[in-house]
Amino acid sequence: MSSPHRRSHLLRLCAIAALVVCTSAGVSAQGVYPTKPIKLVVPYPPGGGVDAIARRLAQGLSTQLGQQVVVDNKPGGNLIIATRYVAQADPDGYTLHFTVSQPYTMNQFFFKSLPYDPEKAITPVATVSAFTTGIQVAADSPLKTLKDYVQYVKAHPGKLNFGSAGSTSQARLAMEMFNDAVGLQMTHVAYQGGAPASVALMAKETLSMFMDHTSTSPYIKAGKMRTLALNYPTRVETLPGVPTFAESGYPNLNIPLVWTGVMAPPNTPPAIVNRLSEAVRKEVTSAEMKRFFDNFSLISLPGGPAEVNALLKKDIEGWGGMIKKLALTIE
Repeated sequence: MSSPHRRSHLLRLCAIAALVVCTSAGVSAQGVYPTKPIKLVVPYPPGGGVDAIARRLAQGLSTQLGQQVVVDNKPGGNLIIATRYVAQADPDGYTLHFTVSQPYTMNQFFFKSLPYDPEKAITPVATVSAFTTGIQVAADSPLKTLKDYVQYVKAHPGKLNFGSAGSTSQARLAMEMFNDAVGLQMTHVAYQGGAPASVALMAKETLSMFMDHTSTSPYIKAGKMRTLALNYPTRVETLPGVPTFAESGYPNLNIPLVWTGVMAPPNTPPAIVNRLSEAVRKEVTSAEMKRFFDNFSLISLPGGPAEVNALLKKDIEGWGGMIKKLALTIE
Protein backbone atom coordinates (compact mmCIF):
# COMPACT_ATOMS: atom_id res chain seq x y z
CA MET A 1 0.00 0.00 0.00
CA SER A 2 1.41 3.41 -0.98
CA SER A 3 2.04 6.04 1.63
CA PRO A 4 -0.88 8.31 0.58
CA HIS A 5 -3.25 5.36 0.60
CA ARG A 6 -1.94 4.28 3.96
CA ARG A 7 -2.48 7.75 5.39
CA SER A 8 -5.97 7.89 3.96
CA HIS A 9 -6.76 4.48 5.40
CA LEU A 10 -5.44 5.50 8.80
CA LEU A 11 -7.48 8.70 8.73
CA ARG A 12 -10.63 6.72 7.98
CA LEU A 13 -9.86 4.34 10.83
CA CYS A 14 -9.29 7.26 13.20
CA ALA A 15 -12.57 8.86 12.14
CA ILE A 16 -14.45 5.60 12.70
CA ALA A 17 -12.76 5.11 16.07
CA ALA A 18 -13.63 8.65 17.12
CA LEU A 19 -17.24 8.13 16.10
CA VAL A 20 -17.42 4.89 18.07
CA VAL A 21 -15.88 6.53 21.13
CA CYS A 22 -18.26 9.52 20.97
CA THR A 23 -21.29 7.29 20.45
CA SER A 24 -20.27 5.00 23.28
CA ALA A 25 -19.67 7.95 25.56
CA GLY A 26 -23.09 9.36 24.74
CA VAL A 27 -24.80 6.04 25.42
CA SER A 28 -22.78 5.59 28.59
CA ALA A 29 -23.63 9.09 29.84
CA GLN A 30 -27.31 8.38 29.41
CA GLY A 31 -27.20 4.81 30.58
CA VAL A 32 -25.27 5.18 33.83
CA TYR A 33 -27.33 7.99 35.41
CA PRO A 34 -27.24 8.34 38.33
CA THR A 35 -23.58 8.06 39.29
CA LYS A 36 -23.78 9.84 42.65
CA PRO A 37 -26.31 10.52 45.44
CA ILE A 38 -29.47 12.47 44.63
CA LYS A 39 -30.86 15.24 46.82
CA LEU A 40 -34.66 15.28 47.34
CA VAL A 41 -35.54 18.76 48.60
CA VAL A 42 -38.63 19.00 50.82
CA PRO A 43 -40.14 22.45 51.57
CA TYR A 44 -41.35 21.39 55.04
CA PRO A 45 -39.58 20.61 58.33
CA PRO A 46 -38.97 16.99 59.34
CA GLY A 47 -41.86 15.12 60.92
CA GLY A 48 -44.83 16.23 58.86
CA GLY A 49 -46.93 14.31 56.37
CA VAL A 50 -45.14 15.46 53.21
CA ASP A 51 -41.76 14.81 54.84
CA ALA A 52 -42.83 11.28 55.82
CA ILE A 53 -43.87 10.49 52.24
CA ALA A 54 -40.63 11.95 50.88
CA ARG A 55 -38.50 9.82 53.20
CA ARG A 56 -40.35 6.63 52.29
CA LEU A 57 -40.08 7.47 48.60
CA ALA A 58 -36.37 8.28 48.94
CA GLN A 59 -35.78 4.90 50.54
CA GLY A 60 -37.45 3.11 47.64
CA LEU A 61 -35.82 5.24 44.95
CA SER A 62 -32.40 4.48 46.41
CA THR A 63 -33.06 0.85 45.53
CA GLN A 64 -34.69 1.62 42.18
CA LEU A 65 -31.87 3.90 40.99
CA GLY A 66 -28.90 2.22 42.62
CA GLN A 67 -27.78 5.44 44.29
CA GLN A 68 -28.63 6.95 47.66
CA VAL A 69 -31.49 9.45 47.58
CA VAL A 70 -31.21 11.84 50.53
CA VAL A 71 -33.98 14.09 51.86
CA ASP A 72 -32.93 17.71 52.36
CA ASN A 73 -35.46 19.77 54.34
CA LYS A 74 -35.60 23.45 53.42
CA PRO A 75 -38.74 24.81 55.14
CA GLY A 76 -40.00 28.35 55.33
CA GLY A 77 -41.11 31.25 53.20
CA ASN A 78 -44.42 29.68 52.14
CA LEU A 79 -42.40 26.97 50.36
CA ILE A 80 -40.44 29.59 48.42
CA ILE A 81 -37.02 28.81 49.92
CA ALA A 82 -36.97 25.22 48.72
CA THR A 83 -38.54 26.05 45.36
CA ARG A 84 -36.00 28.76 44.56
CA TYR A 85 -33.17 26.44 45.59
CA VAL A 86 -34.30 23.73 43.17
CA ALA A 87 -35.08 26.22 40.38
CA GLN A 88 -31.49 27.49 40.54
CA ALA A 89 -29.87 24.05 40.77
CA ASP A 90 -28.00 22.40 37.91
CA PRO A 91 -30.42 20.51 35.63
CA ASP A 92 -28.48 17.28 35.96
CA GLY A 93 -30.97 15.13 37.87
CA TYR A 94 -29.15 15.31 41.18
CA THR A 95 -31.35 17.96 42.83
CA LEU A 96 -35.09 17.24 42.87
CA HIS A 97 -38.12 18.82 44.52
CA PHE A 98 -40.68 16.77 46.45
CA THR A 99 -43.65 19.01 47.11
CA VAL A 100 -47.32 19.80 46.93
CA SER A 101 -48.39 22.07 44.10
CA GLN A 102 -48.52 25.35 46.05
CA PRO A 103 -45.15 26.81 44.89
CA TYR A 104 -46.16 26.44 41.25
CA THR A 105 -49.86 27.25 41.54
CA MET A 106 -51.02 29.16 44.63
CA ASN A 107 -48.00 31.33 45.37
CA GLN A 108 -48.35 33.33 42.18
CA PHE A 109 -51.72 34.55 43.50
CA PHE A 110 -50.52 35.17 47.06
CA PHE A 111 -47.44 37.22 46.17
CA LYS A 112 -47.01 40.23 43.91
CA SER A 113 -43.60 38.91 42.93
CA LEU A 114 -41.65 35.70 43.38
CA PRO A 115 -37.92 34.92 43.12
CA TYR A 116 -38.75 32.33 40.47
CA ASP A 117 -41.13 31.99 37.53
CA PRO A 118 -43.84 29.44 38.51
CA GLU A 119 -44.16 28.27 34.91
CA LYS A 120 -40.47 28.18 33.96
CA ALA A 121 -38.89 27.10 37.27
CA ILE A 122 -39.90 23.49 36.85
CA THR A 123 -39.49 20.33 34.85
CA PRO A 124 -42.34 18.01 35.88
CA VAL A 125 -41.22 14.45 36.64
CA ALA A 126 -43.93 12.40 38.35
CA THR A 127 -46.96 12.35 40.60
CA VAL A 128 -46.70 10.30 43.79
CA SER A 129 -49.73 10.45 46.08
CA ALA A 130 -52.98 12.19 46.88
CA PHE A 131 -54.11 12.99 50.39
CA THR A 132 -57.57 11.91 51.43
CA THR A 133 -59.18 15.10 52.72
CA GLY A 134 -62.58 15.89 54.09
CA ILE A 135 -64.61 17.76 56.68
CA GLN A 136 -63.95 16.72 60.27
CA VAL A 137 -65.82 17.41 63.49
CA ALA A 138 -65.21 16.32 67.07
CA ALA A 139 -66.15 12.70 67.72
CA ASP A 140 -68.83 13.66 70.26
CA SER A 141 -70.43 16.21 67.93
CA PRO A 142 -74.18 15.66 67.44
CA LEU A 143 -73.63 16.26 63.71
CA LYS A 144 -73.44 12.76 62.27
CA THR A 145 -73.75 13.43 58.54
CA LEU A 146 -72.78 16.16 56.11
CA LYS A 147 -76.48 16.97 55.72
CA ASP A 148 -76.74 17.53 59.48
CA TYR A 149 -73.66 19.73 59.34
CA VAL A 150 -74.89 21.92 56.48
CA GLN A 151 -78.31 22.39 58.07
CA TYR A 152 -76.75 23.36 61.40
CA VAL A 153 -74.32 25.88 59.88
CA LYS A 154 -77.06 27.43 57.74
CA ALA A 155 -79.16 27.87 60.90
CA HIS A 156 -76.31 29.87 62.51
CA PRO A 157 -74.92 32.11 59.75
CA GLY A 158 -71.66 33.83 60.64
CA LYS A 159 -71.68 32.51 64.22
CA LEU A 160 -69.59 29.34 63.81
CA ASN A 161 -65.85 28.89 63.33
CA PHE A 162 -63.78 26.52 61.24
CA GLY A 163 -60.08 25.99 61.76
CA SER A 164 -57.17 25.40 59.41
CA ALA A 165 -53.42 24.88 59.35
CA GLY A 166 -52.87 28.49 58.29
CA SER A 167 -54.44 31.44 56.50
CA THR A 168 -52.91 30.45 53.14
CA SER A 169 -53.15 26.68 53.57
CA GLN A 170 -54.92 24.38 51.15
CA ALA A 171 -57.01 23.24 54.13
CA ARG A 172 -58.37 26.77 54.53
CA LEU A 173 -59.01 27.19 50.81
CA ALA A 174 -60.77 23.83 50.54
CA MET A 175 -63.24 24.77 53.28
CA GLU A 176 -63.77 28.19 51.74
CA MET A 177 -64.55 26.51 48.42
CA PHE A 178 -67.03 24.16 50.09
CA ASN A 179 -68.71 27.01 51.96
CA ASP A 180 -68.92 29.07 48.79
CA ALA A 181 -70.44 26.22 46.79
CA VAL A 182 -72.98 25.27 49.45
CA GLY A 183 -73.79 28.79 50.70
CA LEU A 184 -72.39 28.64 54.25
CA GLN A 185 -71.20 31.61 56.27
CA MET A 186 -68.46 30.73 58.77
CA THR A 187 -65.52 32.50 60.40
CA HIS A 188 -62.05 31.19 59.65
CA VAL A 189 -59.53 30.69 62.48
CA ALA A 190 -55.93 30.11 61.39
CA TYR A 191 -53.57 27.96 63.47
CA GLN A 192 -49.87 27.34 63.10
CA GLY A 193 -50.16 23.90 61.53
CA GLY A 194 -52.49 20.92 61.42
CA ALA A 195 -51.73 19.68 64.94
CA PRO A 196 -52.88 22.83 66.81
CA ALA A 197 -55.89 23.08 64.49
CA SER A 198 -56.83 19.52 65.43
CA VAL A 199 -56.40 20.22 69.15
CA ALA A 200 -58.64 23.28 68.81
CA LEU A 201 -61.31 21.23 67.07
CA MET A 202 -61.32 18.58 69.79
CA ALA A 203 -61.46 21.35 72.43
CA LYS A 204 -64.58 22.78 70.70
CA GLU A 205 -62.85 26.06 69.86
CA THR A 206 -63.96 25.41 66.29
CA LEU A 207 -66.82 23.42 64.83
CA SER A 208 -64.98 21.84 61.95
CA MET A 209 -61.99 21.78 59.63
CA PHE A 210 -61.11 20.44 56.18
CA MET A 211 -57.97 18.40 56.85
CA ASP A 212 -56.04 15.50 55.40
CA HIS A 213 -56.15 12.09 57.08
CA THR A 214 -52.38 11.82 57.29
CA SER A 215 -52.60 14.56 59.93
CA THR A 216 -55.85 13.53 61.60
CA SER A 217 -55.70 9.72 61.53
CA PRO A 218 -54.18 9.45 65.06
CA TYR A 219 -57.12 11.41 66.49
CA ILE A 220 -59.66 9.52 64.41
CA LYS A 221 -58.21 6.16 65.49
CA ALA A 222 -58.28 7.36 69.10
CA GLY A 223 -61.99 8.13 68.79
CA LYS A 224 -61.58 11.88 69.23
CA MET A 225 -62.48 13.05 65.75
CA ARG A 226 -64.80 12.02 62.94
CA THR A 227 -64.85 12.68 59.18
CA LEU A 228 -68.25 13.53 57.73
CA ALA A 229 -67.40 13.26 54.03
CA LEU A 230 -64.42 12.75 51.71
CA ASN A 231 -63.21 14.94 48.87
CA TYR A 232 -62.56 12.01 46.54
CA PRO A 233 -64.51 10.49 43.60
CA THR A 234 -64.94 7.10 45.30
CA ARG A 235 -64.85 5.66 48.78
CA VAL A 236 -61.38 4.92 50.09
CA GLU A 237 -60.42 1.38 51.06
CA THR A 238 -58.88 2.42 54.38
CA LEU A 239 -61.90 4.61 55.29
CA PRO A 240 -64.79 2.37 54.21
CA GLY A 241 -67.35 3.99 56.49
CA VAL A 242 -66.80 7.54 55.25
CA PRO A 243 -69.02 8.64 52.33
CA THR A 244 -67.86 10.91 49.54
CA PHE A 245 -69.23 14.40 48.96
CA ALA A 246 -71.13 13.04 45.97
CA GLU A 247 -72.75 10.33 48.09
CA SER A 248 -73.61 12.99 50.66
CA GLY A 249 -75.59 15.03 48.17
CA TYR A 250 -72.94 17.25 46.56
CA PRO A 251 -71.86 15.61 43.29
CA ASN A 252 -70.82 18.81 41.55
CA LEU A 253 -68.15 20.06 43.95
CA ASN A 254 -64.86 20.81 42.22
CA ILE A 255 -62.39 21.08 45.09
CA PRO A 256 -58.88 20.11 43.88
CA LEU A 257 -57.02 17.18 45.39
CA VAL A 258 -54.03 17.83 47.61
CA TRP A 259 -51.27 15.82 45.95
CA THR A 260 -47.52 15.32 46.03
CA GLY A 261 -45.08 15.02 43.18
CA VAL A 262 -41.45 15.14 42.09
CA MET A 263 -40.14 18.09 40.10
CA ALA A 264 -36.72 18.83 38.61
CA PRO A 265 -34.95 22.10 37.73
CA PRO A 266 -35.82 23.73 34.41
CA ASN A 267 -34.15 22.29 31.30
CA THR A 268 -33.46 18.89 32.84
CA PRO A 269 -32.76 16.53 29.88
CA PRO A 270 -35.67 14.30 28.80
CA ALA A 271 -33.57 11.14 29.19
CA ILE A 272 -33.02 11.91 32.89
CA VAL A 273 -36.66 12.89 33.40
CA ASN A 274 -37.80 9.61 31.84
CA ARG A 275 -35.40 7.60 34.02
CA LEU A 276 -36.63 9.32 37.16
CA SER A 277 -40.29 9.15 36.18
CA GLU A 278 -40.12 5.41 35.56
CA ALA A 279 -38.31 4.82 38.86
CA VAL A 280 -40.93 6.83 40.77
CA ARG A 281 -43.75 4.97 39.04
CA LYS A 282 -42.25 1.58 39.93
CA GLU A 283 -41.85 2.57 43.56
CA VAL A 284 -45.28 4.21 43.89
CA THR A 285 -46.96 1.05 42.56
CA SER A 286 -44.91 -1.36 44.67
CA ALA A 287 -46.49 -3.53 47.37
CA GLU A 288 -44.28 -1.92 50.03
CA MET A 289 -45.43 1.56 49.08
CA LYS A 290 -49.07 0.47 49.06
CA ARG A 291 -48.75 -0.65 52.68
CA PHE A 292 -47.21 2.70 53.56
CA PHE A 293 -49.98 4.60 51.78
CA ASP A 294 -52.70 2.51 53.42
CA ASN A 295 -51.27 3.20 56.86
CA PHE A 296 -51.77 6.94 56.32
CA SER A 297 -54.95 6.72 54.20
CA LEU A 298 -53.06 8.07 51.20
CA ILE A 299 -53.99 7.38 47.59
CA SER A 300 -51.38 6.03 45.19
CA LEU A 301 -51.10 8.46 42.28
CA PRO A 302 -48.66 7.07 39.70
CA GLY A 303 -48.18 9.41 36.76
CA GLY A 304 -45.58 11.11 34.61
CA PRO A 305 -44.95 14.68 33.43
CA ALA A 306 -48.25 14.87 31.55
CA GLU A 307 -50.22 14.01 34.71
CA VAL A 308 -48.23 16.60 36.69
CA ASN A 309 -49.05 19.29 34.13
CA ALA A 310 -52.77 18.40 34.14
CA LEU A 311 -52.97 18.64 37.93
CA LEU A 312 -51.03 21.92 37.99
CA LYS A 313 -53.47 23.42 35.50
CA LYS A 314 -56.46 22.28 37.56
CA ASP A 315 -54.92 23.68 40.75
CA ILE A 316 -54.24 27.06 39.16
CA GLU A 317 -57.90 27.27 38.17
CA GLY A 318 -59.29 25.92 41.45
CA TRP A 319 -57.04 27.25 44.20
CA GLY A 320 -56.15 30.38 42.23
CA GLY A 321 -59.78 31.22 41.60
CA MET A 322 -60.63 31.01 45.30
CA ILE A 323 -57.58 33.05 46.31
CA LYS A 324 -58.67 35.82 43.94
CA LYS A 325 -62.25 35.63 45.18
CA LEU A 326 -61.10 36.00 48.81
CA ALA A 327 -58.55 38.66 47.78
CA LEU A 328 -55.83 36.90 49.77
CA THR A 329 -52.35 38.38 49.41
CA ILE A 330 -49.06 38.16 51.29
CA GLU A 331 -46.84 41.23 51.31
